[in-house]
Amino acid sequence: GKTRLAMGYGWTHLAAWPGGVWFCDLTEAKDLDGGVGAIAVGLDVPLGKGDPVEQLGHAIVGRGQCLVILDNLEQVMEHARPALARWLGRAAEARFVATSRERLGIAGEAIFEVEPLSIESGSELFLERARRQTVNRIGLFTLLLATIQDLITLVTLAVALAVYVPWLLVLLAIAVLPSL
Repeated sequence: GKTRLAMGYGWTHLAAWPGGVWFCDLTEAKDLDGGVGAIAVGLDVPLGKGDPVEQLGHAIVGRGQCLVILDNLEQVMEHARPALARWLGRAAEARFVATSRERLGIAGEAIFEVEPLSIESGSELFLERARRQTVNRIGLFTLLLATIQDLITLVTLAVALAVYVPWLLVLLAIAVLPSL
C-alpha cells in the first residue's frame, strides 16, 4: 500500500518536479553502505571515493526541484536520520517521501498514515490482480497453442515431402528419360 501510493503520487505529479521524481528501493539495504548504495542506484549517481552521503547530497542539490521517494526506509532508519537531515539542510528545493513503518523524528517531517485496506477494498484489489494474472496466462497459453499448431503443420509438411519427393523424382525420371 505505501509503495503503491508513493509511486502513484510520483507518476501523477511528475510534471511538477522539473528535477525529476526518483524512486529509491531500500528493501535490501541493512546498513549505511546498503542504504546509500540503493539511493545512489535510485538517483543514478555513481559513487566515487569520499563520503557517499556528501556525494548524494551534491547530486540532490544539483537536481533542484525534485522528489526523492525513499521506499522501505525503516530498513536503515538509524542511518537515514542524519543523512536526511543533512540533505534537507542543503537541498532547499528537494522534497522527500519516505515510506516506512516508523517515524523519522526529524524537523519538518509530515506524517501521512496509511490505514490498512478494508476487507471489501482488499478483496477488490486481490480480485483485480487475480483477473490481470488470468488474462496474462490466457494470452500466454493462446500463444503457446498457436506455436504448437505451427510446429505440427511444419512436421506434417516435412513428412509429406519426405514421402512424396522420391515418387516425384521417379516420375520426373520417367518423363525425362524417353526424351533423351
